[in-house]
Amino acid sequence: VAQQNVRDLGAEAVVHRTSAASFVGTATGPYDLVLLDPPYAVSTDDVAAVVSGLHAALADDAVVVVERSTRTPFVWPPGFEGFRKRAHGETTVWFGARTDEP
Repeated sequence: VAQQNVRDLGAEAVVHRTSAASFVGTATGPYDLVLLDPPYAVSTDDVAAVVSGLHAALADDAVVVVERSTRTPFVWPPGFEGFRKRAHGETTVWFGARTDEP
């Protein structure tokens, strides 16, 4: 779906279809936008570890979007700051950006 949306928009983007944990080990960036939609069963700590591992691969003005269950609040790891969240029933989408300190 993401790849088709990129084509439909005529946007310049690379879609990586892989597990976030695998991607962190190979991410070189700089990435402007990262979308993380892990299964709800994945712990918040594990998701935060993936986000933390992306810090060096993000552009200075990058946005990280994390989807989680509304019942499981997401806590941004050090080096990141949340700036918006949107709840949609059972799902909450968290928007954050990196800070200078990892």
